[in-house]
Amino acid sequence: MKPKKEMIIVIPGSKYLSSPLKPIESLIVFLYSLVNISNPIHTNYAKKYVKAFKQKNRKIIFLNWNQGFTPFSVLFSGRRKLKQLIDKYKDDYQIILIGLSLGGEIALKTAKKFDDKTIDKIILICSTNTNKKISFKNIKIINIYSVYDLFVRISTKILAPIHGGIELKGKNTINIPIKDFGHDDFCRNKKIKSGKYKDKTITQLIKSFL
Repeated sequence: MKPKKEMIIVIPGSKYLSSPLKPIESLIVFLYSLVNISNPIHTNYAKKYVKAFKQKNRKIIFLNWNQGFTPFSVLFSGRRKLKQLIDKYKDDYQIILIGLSLGGEIALKTAKKFDDKTIDKIILICSTNTNKKISFKNIKIINIYSVYDLFVRISTKILAPIHGGIELKGKNTINIPIKDFGHDDFCRNKKIKSGKYKDKTITQLIKSFL
């Protein structure tokens, strides 16, 4: 049987809030600074991740959902579109999901709609995990996070105060803590300053697990 080609689906998180009115924009920037976001990105940062993983014999798709904060957006735009993509390509490709921020939660929730062997890996970057216990038997989970990322820690507490968490537990799950990384540092694909993965960017770190 001919081996399947590899497909990566990159799932961005919600868009950063902004305003054309300077006083409101200043207030938004101040509020972000309280959760260790020093420079929120208003471009679609996840498209840089798509470029980083381009390779011969690998198909890469950017999930173009509306990137809203509401449960309606997540369910009817993010999760619905991801499910449609997986349904379309699952028979011909080995599927890897890369989810950033809320995109990680979309990846995990959508994967539950499929047989456990449909998806090979899910790589989570600064993900808002509403359930820290992973029940997949075959899917490999790589969870890259930082305790310094107060944005995700607070968001997770609000969304899932009992069952949520930035560190995951489960079979085939690897947790990779990154020191002193704010949410915008992950989005900007910055270099890691210390520890085991020093001088690697987040995309370079991810490549070692592909």
